[in-house]
Amino acid sequence: MEKVKIIDLNEDLYEVTSESIIAGVKKLPLKKESASDTERIVAFGHFIGIIADEPTLTEVTAVLRQKGFLEKLEGFNFPSIGKPDIDHKIKSTLTGLSLICEHLAMFNEEINNLSSVSLINGFAEKLPQFQIQVDETIFKHNLPELVHFVRKKFIASMECLGDGFNEPDKRRHLKNLISVLSQLDYKSDNAVFGDDIAYLTTQLDTIVSERPVLPERFYKTFTPTGYRLFLHIMENYVQAENEGLAADVAYYYQKMKVDDYMHGKQVDFSDWFFEHYNVSVTKFRPLDELETPDRRRNYYDALEWLKQS
Repeated sequence: MEKVKIIDLNEDLYEVTSESIIAGVKKLPLKKESASDTERIVAFGHFIGIIADEPTLTEVTAVLRQKGFLEKLEGFNFPSIGKPDIDHKIKSTLTGLSLICEHLAMFNEEINNLSSVSLINGFAEKLPQFQIQVDETIFKHNLPELVHFVRKKFIASMECLGDGFNEPDKRRHLKNLISVLSQLDYKSDNAVFGDDIAYLTTQLDTIVSERPVLPERFYKTFTPTGYRLFLHIMENYVQAENEGLAADVAYYYQKMKVDDYMHGKQVDFSDWFFEHYNVSVTKFRPLDELETPDRRRNYYDALEWLKQS
């Protein structure tokens, strides 16, 4: 077991009232509806592990089974070392861990369905096998390995969801994901997602660094912002095979010049365009003759993209 948690079975268990824990368990959702309720499921899993009396544990287990949980514990022979108090703690600990593992397995399936792939960035489809080892008064289990797997896979799947986005949308997606993870760490007073936040921040910085940079020799033609805007327009609204390419380019050039995204002479722009696209555009008709509803809409959509990028 690579990531192992060790529990000292000699430590005293907490006394909890049957009424308080049963009331809480009854408020849990049915298993089939609990995929998004990870925080409560995990909390109750750990709470069950510290139940000190057998009647309460039995009643809690019965309620959970009514909700569809703990299927694999039906008829299960719990490990025993022949000491009633230690054997009870093994049973309560394993019952709580089983609840968490069942939820992790279901959450893992949700990730698979969400991503529509069986492998996400090298992650296997199935959850690693849950393992336990009881040695006298020491209980070992690999739940941390399972939690680590699901956490990393979830982060990878969320990142994958942004792969088809354009630059502004992907940056917003990563920013939102970083914000959510930061809030989770803050609320739990823990740095569980510290490595993930650092990784996603690096990915965000990479997107920004990949923005097109205006070569110095074209400063007389574009503003730096205008350069990005024009490349975006060419990529999304003008096709090289389009018979109206020259008219499209003439329209967008003149609109950008009016809005101060272009400067210099038309001949400078024509030279740049020929060098960049190997297409000659030299004669520009007046702007009012070139404007169409589609071109006007596309231009303002591009401006909105620029504001958000």
